Order: sequence, then structure tokens, then C-alpha cells
Amino acid sequence: MEFRLLGPLEVWHGGRQLALGGAKQRALLAALLLRANQVVPADRLIDDLWGDQPPGTAANVLQGYVAGLRKALEPGRARGAGHEVLLTRPGGYLVRVGDDALDIQRFERLAEHGREALAVDPVIASARLREGLALWRGPVLADVADEAFAQSEIRRVEECRVQALEDRLEADLAMGRHTDVIPELEALVTEHPLRERLRGQLMLALYRADRQAEACDVYHRGRAILNEELGMAPSPALQQLLTAILNQDASLTPPLRVPSSELDPPVASTPPVLHNLPAEVTSFVGRERELKEVEHLLTDARLVTLTGAGGSGKTRLGLRATAHLLLDYPDGVWVVELAPLAEQALVPQAVAAVLGIREQPPATINDTLLEWLRPKRLLILLDNCEHLIGSCAELAYRMLLGCPQLRILATSREPLNIDGEVAWRVPVLSLPEAGATPAIDTLGRYAAIRLFVERAAAGVPSFALCADNAAAVTLLCRRLDGIPLAIELAAARVRAISPEEILDRLDNRFRLLTAGTRSAVARQQTLRATVDWSHELLDPDERTLFRRLAVFVGGWRLDQAEGICADEALPANAILELLARLVDKSLVLAEPNVAGSTRYRMLETLRDYASERLRAAGEETGLRGRHFRWFLDLTETVYDQRMATGSDARLTVLEADHDNLRAALGWSRDADPQGALALAGALYDLWLAGNVVEGRRWLADMLAQTSDGSRARARGLIAAGQLAMIQQSHGESRELLEAGLDLAVGQGNPVMESWARTTLGLLAWMSEDLAGARTHLERSVPLHEALGDRFGTARSLIYLGLTTCFAASLDQGRPGLERGLDLARQVGDTWGEGLGLIFLGIAEIDAGERAAAESRFRAALAMRMLGPILAGPLDGLAELTCDKDPERAMRLSGAADSVRLRKGGVRPAILVRRVKAVRARIEQRLGPAAAERAREEGRQMTAEEAVAYALKR
Repeated sequence: MEFRLLGPLEVWHGGRQLALGGAKQRALLAALLLRANQVVPADRLIDDLWGDQPPGTAANVLQGYVAGLRKALEPGRARGAGHEVLLTRPGGYLVRVGDDALDIQRFERLAEHGREALAVDPVIASARLREGLALWRGPVLADVADEAFAQSEIRRVEECRVQALEDRLEADLAMGRHTDVIPELEALVTEHPLRERLRGQLMLALYRADRQAEACDVYHRGRAILNEELGMAPSPALQQLLTAILNQDASLTPPLRVPSSELDPPVASTPPVLHNLPAEVTSFVGRERELKEVEHLLTDARLVTLTGAGGSGKTRLGLRATAHLLLDYPDGVWVVELAPLAEQALVPQAVAAVLGIREQPPATINDTLLEWLRPKRLLILLDNCEHLIGSCAELAYRMLLGCPQLRILATSREPLNIDGEVAWRVPVLSLPEAGATPAIDTLGRYAAIRLFVERAAAGVPSFALCADNAAAVTLLCRRLDGIPLAIELAAARVRAISPEEILDRLDNRFRLLTAGTRSAVARQQTLRATVDWSHELLDPDERTLFRRLAVFVGGWRLDQAEGICADEALPANAILELLARLVDKSLVLAEPNVAGSTRYRMLETLRDYASERLRAAGEETGLRGRHFRWFLDLTETVYDQRMATGSDARLTVLEADHDNLRAALGWSRDADPQGALALAGALYDLWLAGNVVEGRRWLADMLAQTSDGSRARARGLIAAGQLAMIQQSHGESRELLEAGLDLAVGQGNPVMESWARTTLGLLAWMSEDLAGARTHLERSVPLHEALGDRFGTARSLIYLGLTTCFAASLDQGRPGLERGLDLARQVGDTWGEGLGLIFLGIAEIDAGERAAAESRFRAALAMRMLGPILAGPLDGLAELTCDKDPERAMRLSGAADSVRLRKGGVRPAILVRRVKAVRARIEQRLGPAAAERAREEGRQMTAEEAVAYALKR
């Protein structure tokens, strides 16, 4: 969000100007912006708006204006979400303004930088001052200029503007632009006849333009005005300037740049300015944190290398960072562009050419370069080192050893790997989190989206982020991994097709994203050219591993790469070194996790490219088969351990590879349906932990494609029946479970038989067939016990205990329930323990043991992997709270709805009635409208937020 006060008050967001309401409401915002990020007392604001004659209802009217501004500034804010721009604070209000979001602050910063640069480089000074002055759109605060509170600030900022003009004119004069500035100076002197600095600048410009008589006339007219209006004579400085003009003093001639006294003229010539940074032709978007980080690194380290994938913005970040550091290096900041070079031996010559250094035989160019650099305090940007990495590393090391005041910033797709180097990976542009759906007015915080909108608007000026395209733009930027080059190429397509159409065609991104500007270097005019450049720098083994890693979706571990990608041509013991080199070359990301292991992944753009290479090499089918078999073996191992021990601790292993498991299922559905059924059935616990809908879909698909009598089919039928039960599809669940039971009995498979009966017992309870539930569960308990299956025994006892609680009483059911809970804790079955705690808590509510029930629900909320049944303790706490704090209770109830919806669960009928009764009591207390508001606030919570809210007392 951008706030503009240098002219009429304006607020811009997402490329659109916001409507701010009437005059008083706009005046209120102006008053707050003049004290941005400060709490302004309400009494002060009332005084600002009405002076000595406020209305009797001023406080209420002020609140109304605040509410109106909040609606204007945050139109997409979700109901119940906190305000982020205009905040209420004790005693008053505060407008939160980000860095550079307020044009007055930006102007003052640029003016200060320009003033500081005057003595060092007038080119830089003039550029900074012009940039700041360009922010002015008219008189400051033009539409509230009559308000008393604005007067002193208007005077202060206007004075800053004139000072900046004087400084800019001083820089222009130092650059020999005296003829160009004369008309502007004449107008300014007429407008400000008492400002002697402007008058002196006009005199100097006229003198340098060979108009000495006119220069003297300007002085005499100024002396007359000063005498008439103030009774004063011109200042000594102005008098001295007149004397110098009359004497044609040599000091008044335009300054010429001459070789430094330290420089041997035959060896080098001093460049005309102290940098060779190119002008920016497009806006620099985001990267505020990254800029500060890079600038900080360069204060401590003498060599910083910015690494990252092609198109990630290394060069642009490096150029902007060096521009910020110009004043720190009196001998200059110099960019050496290495991309055009093809020979390693040309790197020293390229550096020397930029610095204006000529070889002096018999000394080599290296020796000459080092001798010239030794006393200098300067910064060199070595841009695009990756294809000349050896020569760049060697030269950088020699320069650092021999030139103690030299700093080097390098950009490369891999580090130089020399002593003293700090390698810093350039992150992708900021994006909303995966799965998040931010309000449209908050999307401007994300640099990737801002970049797309700005570049799209450059080609189609009417383009702006809106409700119709926000989702497509967000997903598009996410699928492009936040890579600046890819986003800019996609935005260029907006001239021909919409963001939605670009998104639809993104599966062929390398053909789509080819609309780079002609001014870009060849390797960055298309997305393919950028990745080709990196690929060509790999050796044959690196290329082989790079393309084979495309088989993974969502990441991988080292052992997985060794197990799947290795063969006779690429042995497993070589994978680690090759993988490390791909990480160094920014083609693979390494991400250590809290468990101490490292996961690796590719950006989606690079993975798509590697997939093309994998198909072209004829290796895709074989690799996908090995990938499937590896993950089937992993899943069967985890499943067997779960059945043998009851612990779900290894479920996190499967969760980390959920995307790989989906890919394995997708490939095997056609290539190996029997294997796919085995995999889908073995993943039952993963489906139950919040992926119920997905699990049902995979199992239904695989069961329909196979018809054998295998043990995998029995397991698949029972798993599908369990998931259907969770979604209250009782008829389908019963049919699947009974088919699984019949198959297991026919196979002589007591493990699956016992689990089928256990699940049929829970299904009967959910269907309110308590007698049928007892029958199944009283048969399943001894079956599990005979197998030594403590996991299954715990589940059966929990289900039997809750059935007894509901069929008879808590006293009769509690012993079995608690025995089952103890057993679940012993084996590590957190899902079973969580379910037991939930239903024991419900039974304790019915028995009047409310404190015990609350303790059960709170304990259940701490369980992992509950999936949709996490909603159970939220419903329970809502029931306990509904009379004491009905608003909180309804939020909890709404949060329970959201958890079930997102994780694929449905309340059993026996609980639906309880929830309806609780909500009726809440509505009676709050009224329907307030109750619905609270429920909607709960629905907006994530599962994590709901748990935190529920546990807060």
C-alpha cells in the first residue's frame, strides 16, 4: 500500500487508487499520516478536525470516520480478522506505514542521499535528487491545505523541496549543465527572490555561458530587493561570487576530472565517473530485507557471492546493493559483466578494461591490475561467474590477498569456493504460503505478485489486480516458484491472453514463456535459454543425476536418491558428491529439517526442464518404476511396523513424502494396478490423518480396476470401508467391510478379519445399532488378543467401552475405555487415544463430570495425527462453554466445522443432535445474527489457530 501526500492525498494498492470518502475522513487520514507509525490521541484528532468548536458527538463521529477509513483501506479483510493498517491503541489511533510506503519519507530519504553525494559524485547526486523531486504531484497536501493542523508540516516539507531543488541544481552545475539550467533558475529566482543560494547559482550559470553582464545584473537586482524589503546587504558569499565574476576567476570554470596524483598515466586513466552502474529502466520490486542483508554482509566479508538459479534476480539485486554503497567506496564501484566471455583467460582483461587499465609489458595484465588496485578502496561486482568459475576464483583470491581495501560482490549459479568467501543464496520473491488464500488487498505485500502486476501494467496500462484475476495471478506466481525472470516473461503475455489463460497453458511453460525484451541478454530472453545455460555447464554425470531427480515430486532424501537414481552407470556411492555439486550450482535446494536429516527439492520450473530431459533420454519409464517400487517398499515397512507395534510415530515419514506417494500411485494406476492397490491400502493411516477424501478416491479407483482375491484386496476393502465410515457413508462402508471380512475369512487371514470386525463394531455404534456394535466388538477383542495384537486390542476396547457408556452408563463403560486408553498410550496409537479421550469426555458430560470432561478434551487436542476427529474436542469444549461464554462456544463450534470440512470428516448422527442442541442454546443467548458472526469467525480459523484458541483459558 502506497500513501501519497506530495500533492492531493492519495492511497494506492494493487495498482488501483482507493476511494477514501469525504473531506473530514480524508483530513483524518492526513492527520494520522503526518504522524505515521505513532499513536495519535483521540482528543488531538478531534482538535485537528474541528478546532475550538467540536460537535457534542465528536468522539462518536470520529469513530465513524475511523470505521469508514478501515473499510476503504482494507476492503478485502475477512470478518473477524484484525486490522492491519489503521489500528486502535490505548487512548488513540495509529496508521501503520511500511518502509518507503509514504512519499514524504521517501522524498526526504532521497534528498538526504543526494545531498550526501554532492561532494563525491554529482551524477549520483543529481539522479537521487531528481528521483525524489519526481514524487511531487503538486502542492503538498493540496486538498487539506486549509486545515490548521497541516500548516506547519506544509511549510516544512515545501522548504525541503526548495532545498532539494538547490542541491540538484548544484549537481547539474558541477556536471557542466549550466546552459540547461538557466531557464529553470530564472523562474526560481523570480519565485524566491530572497533565496541567495538560487541567485548565486543563476549568476554562476550565466557567467559560465559567457553572459557575464547578465550575471552581474542578477546580483544588483537581488541587492536592491534585499535592501528594499529587509534593509540588508547581500551575504559575504554572494559578494565574493560577484568579485570572482568581475575578475574572471579561474575557480569559476566548470570542474574537469583529471588523473589522480597516485596514478601512473601510462598504466591507467581515471574513468570519467566513480562507477559504471547502468541506469535502471524498470522498477526494482521487493527485496528490502535481502538488500539490507547483502549490504550488511559486505561490511564484514571481503567476498560475497550471490548464488541462485538462473533468472532468480542475482544481477539485479547485486546492482541495486552496489548502488546503495557508492558513497562507501571513494575509488568507485565497478561492474564487470562476464556473460559474453567464452575463455577463462579473458577474465583479468575484462576487469582491467572496466577499470581503464592497460597492460604494461613486460608485466602481465594480472600484475598490472593488482599493482593498480593495491592502494584503492573500491568495490567490484563480478557478474555471471558460473561459466568461468575457475578463472574468477583464482583472480578473486589474488585480488583479495594483494589489495587489502578491495571488496568483491560476485553473482554466480555456484560459489567460487575460495577462502574468505561468504556464499549467500538469493531467495525467490515472497509469495503467499501454499494453500493460503489472502484477501486481495493484502496481496501487494508479496513481491512476486507486485512484480507481475507492475510488469503486466507496463504492457497493458489498464491491467490491475482485482477479484476476477487475483486467484489466477497468485497461483501463477506460485507455480513459477517466485522466480523474477519467469514472472516477468509471464506478465509480458498479458498483452495477448489473460492470467487465467496463462495459467492453463503453464504445463508447457518453456514454449509459453518466450516473450523476453530484446534488450535482455540472449540467455534471458526465454525461460528455456536461461535453464539451458545452467544445464550446459554440467558434466555428463551431473546431467544424468539432474534429469533422474525429476522423478521425485515434492522433494527427496539422500537415501532415496541413492536407491532410485543409481545404476551401473551412476553408482550409489557417487550420488552424494554429485548431489552436492548440483546444490552448489543452484539446480537443487538443500533444506535441513528439525529431525536432523536433509531433504532436497527442485524448483518446479527446473523439475519441468529435467523431466523433458528424462523423457528425451528414454529413462522415464524405468525411473518411475523404480520410484514406485521404492515407495511401495517404504510404505509396506511403515504399515507392518504400525500393525506390529501400534505406534504411529513413523507416519511422519509418509507425510513428508505425500507428493511422492501420489506420484507413485498415479504412475502405477495404469502400469501396475495390483501394486497401486497394495500401496493405497498400506497408506490407510495417512488417509485417516486428514486426507480422507483423497484416500477414498484412490482406493475406489484401484478396487474397481482389480478383482483378485489377494490379501492386498482384503486390506484395501477394509481400509476403504473405514474411510467411508468416517464420512458417514454407512451403507457403502458396511458393504465394503463385509466384503473385506468375507475375503479375509476365506483366506484364513485373522489379522484382517479382526480389523474388519472392529470397524464394523464402530460403524454399528455410529449407526446407533448398539447391540450390533457389542456383537462385533465382543468378537474382535479376543481375536486381537489371540494374535498378540495390542494395537487392535486397544482400538476394540475403546470402541466397546464407548458403546457400553452409551448403551448402559459411564460407570459400566469407563473401565473398558480406560483400559483401552492405557493400552493405546503404551503402543503409541495417538489416533486411538485421541478418539477414546473424546468419547470418554462426552460420556463424562452426560454424567455431570464437567471438569473431568474438559481435561479429556484438552488432552485430546494435544494428540498428533487426529485428522478430522480433531473437531471432536472442539465440539466438546463448545458444549462445556455454551452457557458461560456463548460467543466463544460458537467460535469453537464453527472451528470444528472447518476442521471436518478441510480434513474430510463428517459428524456421526449421534453427535449432530448434540451440536444442534448446543447451537440452539447459544442462539437463544446471543441472537441468530451474533451467533452466526461468531460461528463464521470460527470457520475462518486454521486447525492450528483453533487448537490454540481452544487451549487458551
